Amino acid sequence: MLTHKHYFLICETLLDSLTHLAWHKKPYGSQLVDHSLQFDLVSLFSQTTNFGRAPLFKKFDCFFFDVDSTLIEQETIDEVAKRFDLYQQMHHVTVEAMAGKIDFARSVADRVRLLSGIDATEFEKITERLSLNPYVFELISFLKQCGTKIVLISGGFTSTVEHFAKLVQADAFYANELEVKNGKLTGRILGQILDSERKAFYIEETCKTFKLDPQKCAFVGDGANDRHALDYAGWAIGYQPKPVLYPHLDLKLGREGYKFLLRYLEAV
Repeated sequence: MLTHKHYFLICETLLDSLTHLAWHKKPYGSQLVDHSLQFDLVSLFSQTTNFGRAPLFKKFDCFFFDVDSTLIEQETIDEVAKRFDLYQQMHHVTVEAMAGKIDFARSVADRVRLLSGIDATEFEKITERLSLNPYVFELISFLKQCGTKIVLISGGFTSTVEHFAKLVQADAFYANELEVKNGKLTGRILGQILDSERKAFYIEETCKTFKLDPQKCAFVGDGANDRHALDYAGWAIGYQPKPVLYPHLDLKLGREGYKFLLRYLEAV
């Protein structure tokens, strides 16, 4: 018997395939495939599927989002590394940490150490060049109209996460805070590093604070650092997720996945 996960994967595969093929067609054909066909498939899907952990309602108590490579397109620390010629030293560590091959907290500490002496204002300049993933702003706007709270929980850094929390009008955010002395980064993080367990902890605390039902909450993430949060939330969503996350997911989204998710929620 096909489960809700199988239906999601079938629909996503069909949509991804059709959209990929449409790139070779004329603009009108691409428009037809991209919009009307997606809506028809999502409407049919929403009427015929038993969701289990993802009930058929659009009013979630809260949507929690990871930030780097989930809410936004980039990995912030990699962008900083590019700016200061540290990319080769950092990127392989980022990749291995997101794949769950090395301890996330240790990887963050090691990478942040390389930033020692950098002017703190450089983070602000780099943040201005970062961008939201396609359709995530529209998705969040729709969720907020439905009364859903939006919370960002990131293993990234407060200067970046706060910027995007304001942009999407999030209700709260959590991130690592870089230590700054005399306007320069010290290469250290203040307090406990926000790792996978801490992400789940902040979901639990948010639910207690706002009296939310965790089973009516969703978490969206992409890497190994999101495993505990995905397990705790009622609906576990992976955005271009690493394979290590597959066993933890109820829904796997590709690059245009927020568009698909928005259409589904509109159709429920």
